[in-house]
Amino acid sequence: MAQQLYLSKLVLNARNPAVTKEVNNPYQIHRTIMRAFPVDLSKDERILFRVEEKPHLSILVQSTICPDWEPIVNKEGYVLAEPTIKDLSGLTFQRGAIYRFRLRANPSKKIKDKAGKTHESKRVGIYNDTECTAWLERKGVSAGFSLIVDSLIIKSAPYRTIFIHTANKTQKATINMVDFDGLLRAEDPRLLKQHISIGIGPAKGFGCGLLSAAPG
Repeated sequence: MAQQLYLSKLVLNARNPAVTKEVNNPYQIHRTIMRAFPVDLSKDERILFRVEEKPHLSILVQSTICPDWEPIVNKEGYVLAEPTIKDLSGLTFQRGAIYRFRLRANPSKKIKDKAGKTHESKRVGIYNDTECTAWLERKGVSAGFSLIVDSLIIKSAPYRTIFIHTANKTQKATINMVDFDGLLRAEDPRLLKQHISIGIGPAKGFGCGLLSAAPG
């Protein structure tokens, strides 16, 4: 039986003050999105999202649970239309076929201390385009795809500094977000679909990791 997979699209009202505030802070977007899902989600569940600025301001949300967008629709003036939900459970790829893709990711690497031991919790961003390309190529090896490198376009995403507000304090996080657009080749269709489901790279709770692919 195919794994359930859903892709939602929410077209936002760019003139709404709440929208304006939240699109500048992916942490707040994440909190809003999670209102469409059960509180007691499995720890293995991945809610992936990406803010799209063109052709209109919108959020793409991918999940293995079908969301209930009523709490979002009920936020007065937040969305311009009823959210759409596509069932991607039957998504398939052909080995060797070329697909257009888009990915907002957090290219980064774990750092080592003076003794050469890797810190699991500490990462540094990768900013050089050549190194970003190499990072994505490495991810592709484990995710069942290879890059058509000549097609790759790399741009800085609009988010860098994010403020996380909790009941007791406000934390500042700096995240290197990069937009990748280009072509990929499906090397292992099963692995590719699996990694589309779970996302690519870290910082998924901040709008990174959602890989979109369509026939090239």
